[in-house]
Amino acid sequence: MYIRRWIEDKIKDLLKIFSVIVISGPRQVGKTTLLKNSTLFKNAKYISFDDLGTLAILSESPSMIIPDTDMVIIDEVQRFPQILLEIKKIVDENPKRKFILSGSSNLLLLKNVSESLAGRAYYLYLQPFTCSEIKGYKNNFSSLLNADFDFKYPSRPNLEKQMFKGLFPKLIEFDKNIEITYWWQGYINTYLEKDLRSISNIQNLPQFANFIITTAERVGNLLNETSISNHTNISQSTISRYINLLETLFISFRLYQFRLSLAQGIKKIPKIYIADTGLICSLLKIKDQKIPQYLKGKLFENFIFQQLLVHTSLMEAELFFWREKQKEIDFILSYNHNIFPIEVKLSKKVNIADAKNIIEFSKKTKINNGFIIYDGKEINQLGRNIYAIPWYLL
Repeated sequence: MYIRRWIEDKIKDLLKIFSVIVISGPRQVGKTTLLKNSTLFKNAKYISFDDLGTLAILSESPSMIIPDTDMVIIDEVQRFPQILLEIKKIVDENPKRKFILSGSSNLLLLKNVSESLAGRAYYLYLQPFTCSEIKGYKNNFSSLLNADFDFKYPSRPNLEKQMFKGLFPKLIEFDKNIEITYWWQGYINTYLEKDLRSISNIQNLPQFANFIITTAERVGNLLNETSISNHTNISQSTISRYINLLETLFISFRLYQFRLSLAQGIKKIPKIYIADTGLICSLLKIKDQKIPQYLKGKLFENFIFQQLLVHTSLMEAELFFWREKQKEIDFILSYNHNIFPIEVKLSKKVNIADAKNIIEFSKKTKINNGFIIYDGKEINQLGRNIYAIPWYLL
């Protein structure tokens, strides 16, 4: 059964403005399912460049593969980026024609994509589900930010199992630990390796595996390339290349520090997160939801990051963290000059003392509402404009 994605509303609006919509994201996040099942594309002609026969025709005559229809979907477009020049010609001649391009790498980072479609395309990133989206609920995040809690709440899943399982669409079908474990092992062995070989010349896969496991152990930490290099015996220049590669594949993300003023300059040391907690568990050889105690807090933080990333992408908002001396706030959401500090606490109960860093931050800059996302069951007001929110409402 197809679960409607929240991103569809945004695509609908963008199609009124742009001739080309580019949708990228990690493999198996549901891009093809979206393109084949959304009512937005019911009259579109679908083409996949994963098909060898199609690629053979493309190499001979790229223009012949594009049908003369109002809307054309091209999946895995990164496998033949030369087609972009043909698309550019078509939309320049007839801006009313629409193209939906999809790929499993960050197409915006591919030079020929960004240059060929400059001013003609809008770029979207499909992420894994959020807890509410996977249950089929409406996106109520804006209401949460505005402290308007008058909406229907989804049921509470088991947190440990959800973190172990992850939020990729295919995993909805599986419930047994062994099924989840096998799926993630297959994902790592097949899709990661496939994409690695297609976009980067990595000769030493065991070395890369050592790097990505070390990175998975450090989610939520400052990205210290020197420390990773020392731990893995991989040169720092290679570590930098590997990190860039993971970002190109939407496997890892860098989160930068919030600046209270432009005069502070750019903070160069970001924090690092991974696309899905299920992937982290698989990389670290965790076989069930009995997650080691030392990892639970960081895994929970990464789990919340995943879902905030969905919301900020849909809202065109920005996400940061804040750190000053010994004080830190996990996430700062910036939207339309509004600031929302967000702390993450793996606890069944929280109180105003847990919001001390939010209070300190509010002395330095004006905030709208502040939140603690926790493992409880109720929304509670902890102080003036500070609320505790259960994680599964995201």
